[in-house]
Amino acid sequence: MVAPLDGPLRRAILLRHGQTAWNLEKRWQGRTDIALDATGLAQAERAAEVLVRDASIVSLTYSPLRRAAQTAAVLKGAFDLRGRPLRRRSDERLVEIDTGQWSTMLHSEVHDAYPEESAALARGEDIPRGVHGESMADVAARVRPAFDEATAPLAAGESALLVLHGAAMRALAADAVCLTHGQVAHTFTAIGNCRWIVLVGDDSGSWRVEQWNAGAGAAAP
Repeated sequence: MVAPLDGPLRRAILLRHGQTAWNLEKRWQGRTDIALDATGLAQAERAAEVLVRDASIVSLTYSPLRRAAQTAAVLKGAFDLRGRPLRRRSDERLVEIDTGQWSTMLHSEVHDAYPEESAALARGEDIPRGVHGESMADVAARVRPAFDEATAPLAAGESALLVLHGAAMRALAADAVCLTHGQVAHTFTAIGNCRWIVLVGDDSGSWRVEQWNAGAGAAAP
């Protein structure tokens, strides 16, 4: 049985960056520093239109990779226009999973060239991506301290906004709510570009999922 949250609540909004050309091509990006495409910029603007109406958001922390930093810049601009400047900083720990030898490869190419590793992933095994890259457990260990630092200053009723990447945010969410990567993969859908996860926490450090793959408009298929 899951214990209920106790006392004053705070929120963390984990936002995935907008679309890149490599997302569209289904290419492994990892740490490769790809910019948003025109669709990704438009997605960021739509997300900003929704999130700027959330009066609880007081801070913005983001991955320094361009696709996340550009998304964060659009959000910052929207909040500034509303006269709501946010506490803002870039955090290297929020970068995407290291995909090793798979970086720049199409998903189909990885499936053909690395059949054993692809089969292991399909079975839900948390192996290092691209032979010498990171596992999701590695990512969670890296990202969680950044999350804790971003949420620690929050007062009751306040929210922290973090802009990061698909694998990084799933690893973080799993760690925050005490689920394995496999449990998250089988329980929740993938996160679309410029869509978000909302976590609600209390002073004990316990977190629960309030929203998953939320966003402006319908999720992409």
